[in-house]
Amino acid sequence: MWRLGVDGKAVNLTGTGKKEKISYRTRFRLDPEEKGVDLAKPQYFTTYGEWNKKGGIARIDRGTKQASALLWSDHSYNGLMKAKHADVYLYRRESNEEFPDYLSGDANLASAAKVTAANPQQKEFAWSSGVRLIDYTSDEGDKLQGALYLPANYEPGKNIRRSSSFTKSYPRA
Repeated sequence: MWRLGVDGKAVNLTGTGKKEKISYRTRFRLDPEEKGVDLAKPQYFTTYGEWNKKGGIARIDRGTKQASALLWSDHSYNGLMKAKHADVYLYRRESNEEFPDYLSGDANLASAAKVTAANPQQKEFAWSSGVRLIDYTSDEGDKLQGALYLPANYEPGKNIRRSSSFTKSYPRA
């Protein structure tokens, strides 16, 4: 993120995003009545790791030379909101294994507590055992990446045998 002055001078507010391959994406609008961006107040952004696929929330404070990562994990973070008359924040966290739920915490989002359990029946099902990122190079020399989603109950080195539940046939239309 950059601040562009009326004199035409640009100042990088996030610091090391390009170097660390982190994208600062959406600015959270914490005051629904704001008329513009007040850089005297902390600014919160979603972050995304271009090569590790991690998500997070970062904050830019006045007078700092780079953004502070408040949350950074294998989740997606969205919907950050602030209480009107208190330093209480609410946000949504989700992953391919975790249904979107809301958490609440302070301005640093550090002591966040889960406040919803929107999909309790999810624990009754076998979910992916995780994701592996695979880096490779195209024929043209471009650096590329793919994601391999592991099956439920995956164990490294163990062969998966096909069971009747995987070979059920369905009538043709």
